Amino acid sequence: MAVMSFLTQQLGPDLVDAAQARPSDNCIFSVELQLPPKAAALAHLDRGSPPPAQEALAIFFFGKQPQPNVTELLVGPLPQPSYMRDVTVERHGGPLPYYRCPLILRESQDIDQMIFNRELPKAAGVLCHCCSYRQGGRKLVMLTTASRGVQSGNRAMWFGLYYISGFGVYLHPVGLELLVDHKALDPAQWTVQKVFFQGRYYESLAQLEEQFEAGQVNVVVIPDNGTGGSWSLKSQVPPGPAPPLQFHPQGARFNVQGSQVTSSLWTFSFGLGAFSGPRIFDVRFQGERLAYEISLQEVLVVYVLVFRSVSTLFNYDYVWDVIFHSNGAIQVKFYATGFINSVFHFGAARRYGYQSISRYQLAVTQRKETEPRSSSIFNQNDPWTPMVVFADFVNNETIAGKDLVAWVTAGFLRIPHAEDIPNTVTVGNSVGFFLRPYNFFDEDPSINSADSIFFQENQDAGSCESGDRPTQFGLYYNIAKGGSYLHLVGLALHVDHKALDPAQWTIQKVFFQGRYYESLAQLEEQFGAGQVNVVVIPNNGTGGSWSLKSQVSPGPAPPLQFHPQSPCFNVQSNQVSSSLWTFSFDLRAFSGPGILTFDYKENDWLMRSAYKWPALFMVWEYPTAMFTRPVNSGIGMGYFPTPLIRVECPYQASYMDWHFVVESQAPKTPHDAFGVFKQNKGLPLR
Repeated sequence: MAVMSFLTQQLGPDLVDAAQARPSDNCIFSVELQLPPKAAALAHLDRGSPPPAQEALAIFFFGKQPQPNVTELLVGPLPQPSYMRDVTVERHGGPLPYYRCPLILRESQDIDQMIFNRELPKAAGVLCHCCSYRQGGRKLVMLTTASRGVQSGNRAMWFGLYYISGFGVYLHPVGLELLVDHKALDPAQWTVQKVFFQGRYYESLAQLEEQFEAGQVNVVVIPDNGTGGSWSLKSQVPPGPAPPLQFHPQGARFNVQGSQVTSSLWTFSFGLGAFSGPRIFDVRFQGERLAYEISLQEVLVVYVLVFRSVSTLFNYDYVWDVIFHSNGAIQVKFYATGFINSVFHFGAARRYGYQSISRYQLAVTQRKETEPRSSSIFNQNDPWTPMVVFADFVNNETIAGKDLVAWVTAGFLRIPHAEDIPNTVTVGNSVGFFLRPYNFFDEDPSINSADSIFFQENQDAGSCESGDRPTQFGLYYNIAKGGSYLHLVGLALHVDHKALDPAQWTIQKVFFQGRYYESLAQLEEQFGAGQVNVVVIPNNGTGGSWSLKSQVSPGPAPPLQFHPQSPCFNVQSNQVSSSLWTFSFDLRAFSGPGILTFDYKENDWLMRSAYKWPALFMVWEYPTAMFTRPVNSGIGMGYFPTPLIRVECPYQASYMDWHFVVESQAPKTPHDAFGVFKQNKGLPLR
């Protein structure tokens, strides 16, 4: 309010309230907090410098000036402003022409009146036959999308007419669209330039009506059947038992004060941009900053802390989740749900869908105060000469050792289908990305979770101690009884055990810390002669980063789930049933879990879903052995960092990843094995 009062005092009485302003008026379109320069913000956060001055960014539509324009002003300091500064040229490289401003409320209302009061009566006959139209009855509603025109300087939009039938307006286009030119500041000068009705173009609504009366228009009639039907979001079945609820038996494990969120692991601040949606600042994990800002730019559409925001854009709701995981990873995910915006199908158009094109899935650039956003609200009204051109951000500049911005495009192609009626569900309609730590921490930070459970040898499973975690045993250096996989000593024996009699088994080859030997006796002989350089494995007890026992005290109990009106499902032996789904399950000795005979509402859905035998090929430091096992989760396999044998490149093996392979892709010889390498001797990775 202080900013609005200051601007009204400075700019005089010509300002009209934005809700009542016509295109020919002056109005304040928006006011939002302007983010301070990053350097000033970090100086305050990290070094105790005075906080940067708070300012607001105000966008004005000046339609009453001799040269109508859009102007942006910085106003400050807050909360009691005393100055304002024009930053339009500074932010956009030049003045903002008036035709690029978004559609304002009064302008939209005036277009609505123009269409329904002046234009539609010209085609009353065809509309009455098509969709029970009566002048003044308002069974139709107007919807539109950007952009406005076909070239820079245009301000003309296609407005589609939809039949009002309950909440499912978007599902019922009548096939009538009007191209309205509303560039003039006086609504009396607005015109309909073109008409499109159920597959054909007409010069005007009068021409459409004339051809309809002459029997030259084939009309698809839109049924008039009230508010019921498949477009209603009201369930057609009575309510069932209450769904499971989540509660915190020892209180919530996070705290929200204003816009600041804190937990035992994460802290961050959040906000909402007026035109860009949710944004998160100063993201820290265990006190260390991982990201300065995570924010949405534009829409063309265990222990977890979730920040969720919902943006409603006409017919669709977009759910934005930022999930903070206990291992220091940040997951950004969004879902799409709501009514699909349907179109009237005609002719060959039935054979085609939509395509989505994005030039960059990921672009990384130097952070600049002059490049705060990848788009602009003014771009959609003039995409031919946009105010912000993201391609200009990508200029082959060096990024090594710089303050960086990762611009991530996460999009998906929506192909409408019958199950989208009446509402598109979020299941299967989500995309996102992860910000995962790679060598950022010295170890997995989630190992010190207060929720971990740790079982010891000969321990009763029912007496497990909160704050611990389960483990497994290996055959490497038995240093910690749990982290043995991480501590191989570099000794490998190639044992021939083909014979049925164990007495005939032999050691054919010995590999020790980078070299081959014919036998252990030869290794010992050369060691005694001082010809073997040995890497000593430290014997430092059971502690250290290989222990799965948490080093922190147990925290509050994690959230629990309970069923206030009994569970919504039932398990009898290997049969699971609910109000919607039934299936059977089993566990095969060599292929793992399987689910049999899916039924959804008593309709057969699938006979069997089961894991096959995905293989994990691990190339060890000796290139003659591979390890194959069913995929699981657990302690990673360590490696002894010696140069790869029989591989002509100066790199060291870093680790082997999990791979799902088919038989034709499996390595046939040790030379065909695959690996992941790290840089060695300063050479570029290839």
